[in-house]
Amino acid sequence: MNKRIIPTRDRKTRFWPKQRNTFGLLPGLENTCPGATTGDGGCWHVQKGRRCPLCYAERLRRCYKNIHRVMAHNTRLMTRASQREMENYLTDEFDRFTAEEQIRGVQHLHYRLHWSGDIFSERYAKALANAINKHRNIKFWNYTRSFKWVKHFQGLPNLVLFLSLDEVNKEEGLRCFTANKKKLRLRLAYMGEKNALRLKPCPVDEGRLRFEYGCANCRGCWKAARPVFFKAAS
Repeated sequence: MNKRIIPTRDRKTRFWPKQRNTFGLLPGLENTCPGATTGDGGCWHVQKGRRCPLCYAERLRRCYKNIHRVMAHNTRLMTRASQREMENYLTDEFDRFTAEEQIRGVQHLHYRLHWSGDIFSERYAKALANAINKHRNIKFWNYTRSFKWVKHFQGLPNLVLFLSLDEVNKEEGLRCFTANKKKLRLRLAYMGEKNALRLKPCPVDEGRLRFEYGCANCRGCWKAARPVFFKAAS
């Protein structure tokens, strides 16, 4: 088995065509998203008459076999590993990313954690925090519903951590935010049909920016580190 994380060329987060600045894990409660919400309005909710939950990553996984293959590899690699092994795999991936950017002479050192999947265990949270701490040159951003493990990311100035809320977990997420907002770079992200928290909408969702290189052209989630609203997929 390949003992390396397979990174992704994500059209929205990348700065140049072949840049690989994220990786994905299998989404869902049975995989790496213990905080996935199944009630009406939740990310893992299956609407009446549909077979697939609202989660965009799950829809892509079902449509494209290669995406599933990559997600499945990364999930097997990380979930079967010890904390030390997970930290080593993450360190190797962030080293790879830094080296590729240096070769190009371009310092777009921005890395989106988990375009699919989430922080699936406390051991993984600790391993991820240690690897991020080793790479202060990289600006990381992440959206998570694993609220109980955000405490492990204190003291990391190069990470903006968004609590991912919807109508199901909103109150729990707001309590987590209040308890931890002074301890780390914590922000709110809300997904829904309506902007219930009146946050600034993602400009890609609004159509003000094209999807391709959307994050690179906006930079709001890490440069301004502002709360954000994402329109739920119908």
